[in-house]
Amino acid sequence: MRVVVTFLCCICFSTLCGQTNSSFKPFPRDSAELYKFDLYKNYFINDGEEYKQRTELTTAFTKLEKKFNEAVKSRGKNVYHLIYEYDSLNRKIGKHSAYLGMFAYIDLANPVYYMKMDTFNRQISPVLNRINETIASLAPSSISRNSKTDRPGPDYSFFYSQLQNNPLRKLSENERRIVNDVTPNLINWQARLFQTTVRTTEYKPVKTGNKVLSIPANMNEILNHPDREVRKQGFLNGLEGMTSRREIFATLLLETIGNRNKAAALAGFKDYPEQSYSQRFLTRADVNTLLGMLKDSASINKRYENAMFENFKKIGGIDTVFAWDRFMPDPNAPTPRFTITEATNIILEATKPLGNDYRVEMSKLLDPKNGRLDMVNRPNRILRPGFSSGSVGYNSVFYQGNYEGYMSDVIIFGHEAGHAVQNMLMDKNGVSSFYALGASYFTESFAGFNELLITDYLYQKATTKELKKYYLSQFLEQAMGVFGNGMDATYEQTLYDSIPAGRINTADQFESQMQKTGAQFSIWYQPYMKYEMQWVNKMQFVTNPLYRINYVYSKLLALYYFSLYQQDSRSFIQKYNDLLRNGYDREPDNILKQFLNISITDKKLIDLSLALINKKIGEYEALIK
Repeated sequence: MRVVVTFLCCICFSTLCGQTNSSFKPFPRDSAELYKFDLYKNYFINDGEEYKQRTELTTAFTKLEKKFNEAVKSRGKNVYHLIYEYDSLNRKIGKHSAYLGMFAYIDLANPVYYMKMDTFNRQISPVLNRINETIASLAPSSISRNSKTDRPGPDYSFFYSQLQNNPLRKLSENERRIVNDVTPNLINWQARLFQTTVRTTEYKPVKTGNKVLSIPANMNEILNHPDREVRKQGFLNGLEGMTSRREIFATLLLETIGNRNKAAALAGFKDYPEQSYSQRFLTRADVNTLLGMLKDSASINKRYENAMFENFKKIGGIDTVFAWDRFMPDPNAPTPRFTITEATNIILEATKPLGNDYRVEMSKLLDPKNGRLDMVNRPNRILRPGFSSGSVGYNSVFYQGNYEGYMSDVIIFGHEAGHAVQNMLMDKNGVSSFYALGASYFTESFAGFNELLITDYLYQKATTKELKKYYLSQFLEQAMGVFGNGMDATYEQTLYDSIPAGRINTADQFESQMQKTGAQFSIWYQPYMKYEMQWVNKMQFVTNPLYRINYVYSKLLALYYFSLYQQDSRSFIQKYNDLLRNGYDREPDNILKQFLNISITDKKLIDLSLALINKKIGEYEALIK
């Protein structure tokens, strides 16, 4: 695809200051229509063609399964060429899933695409499971590449070892079939009901002058509003809306944890935490050790929060800070906002040091003419902050519920774009589809590094004390996520320990435990603060359980990358790009040791990250005096 860069220009100081007037338009000059997916351009020319190719793909997998079965009968026969064929077909699955999934997200009122996706999964999953079982049953020598007869291709030994280590192999064929049939019905419905509940929850609007702001569509504008009363009403109205559904949310969380544990037990694990952590090459002991270290270091987080509180009191002329003051704008420097074009330029300039290959892929993604962005709010779209969809074998795309031009929007944009670019770099490097998805904290670390690059870029370029303070606080908000997510991961692990033991069963108990865990990490959790219902705000507790621990590890890795980047940018960038392109063909520690000489459990990772955080807090404290 041709790279179109004519819309990119150098950033001027007015862009760094952002726009603050009330007539701000995130999509200037009627450009909003450009920021909607063109899925036909990127995936299939129409639904009929997608269905045709999906049917052909399903048939090809069925034929491949027969080839594997025949190979098994010929004992000792090398099957590398069949695994290569499997790999090639597997690259095509994600393209169909992305096409169907994105159409489902942009029109929730139309269940057709969800139904098509569900049908496809039910058709293809059993075949994939059987092929994987067949490969795992073969001798190691039969999966090795023969340099004389096989085409050049990946080494599948790690893929093979992962299949062999699958606990399901300990079960009989009939037991495996039951587990595969039952598990989706146990664990999939909660996320859909959660999203439907969130989407249909009613909130009172917030009136400001002659304007009416709605929740959640205008929540960024409400929380960043210069009028404290608007912020207060928005926060309280949001809290009231969520509270009206708290019993449903509590039931969903109970069912999520109970059913995840049941599904894990069926698969041979003690519980879901053991299953989930092992899939990321972690143990519960690893996780508990890290979370304990963060809890012991929480004074660092509270130091920053105390500095924030002092700044809020100073700029707001207030005696007491409440939850609705968390995003209080400085009256001397109104909250910057960025048009989509300005945000694009910032992301490109901030990531420019990562080299030409990175910039080329980022430019392709961010050019709206390529149809890979969907960022405009409209009826029946899912209102999620943002996510990217992609792997190898097809174009990655980016989805944002409602781009409003706030700093948080830009950070999400840059974060998810980082995921998308890495997918395309792996694709160009010929990474196997079996090695395109690694431990989630690994992939999240690359996106988290972009957050730090973007906020530091704006901080370094800012020309006034107020703007420097603002952008440094944005950098620290991303960095301090190691504590915020550490708190969430600690809370979630407590639920998995407490619910089966009968200690937590009600919405009140969920709230009480959230307040208790929160107070260990943060000063926001104080009785007067009204900082409530945060256990509902963490949607991944239901939609992607135990995911928050990924952000803890990824934040530490991102801070480590940033430290290395500052020490020796040229040496680091070369290693970093090699790391991005490599894929996940070994355990994370082996890859990290090769490229960056670090282990995920190395105490140096925490020490260097916290040292950087402390340094930046010192800079912030100096700016607020």
